[in-house]
Amino acid sequence: MGHPDQDRIAELGDVELVRMLTVNAKEYAADVLAVAEAEANRRGVPIDEAFIPGQAEEPVTTSRARRFGAAGKRISCTHCGGVLFDTR
Repeated sequence: MGHPDQDRIAELGDVELVRMLTVNAKEYAADVLAVAEAEANRRGVPIDEAFIPGQAEEPVTTSRARRFGAAGKRISCTHCGGVLFDTR
């Protein structure tokens, strides 16, 4: 039979799991961390704070159309011939 928190830990997202094992590790008992580490290894998730997005790395939600060029030539879509591309 597994650990009582095993199902709850399995439902965590990858970032939450890594945060639990790194930044918040002091808040958990060793047996809970062992279950979390086993889950991270099962998923192939690196147990490293670098995996956690920084506060400044919030998702970009806006885009705008821009023209791109290379070597002085305008780049166009090979499918439709358009010259404006959405960017972030």
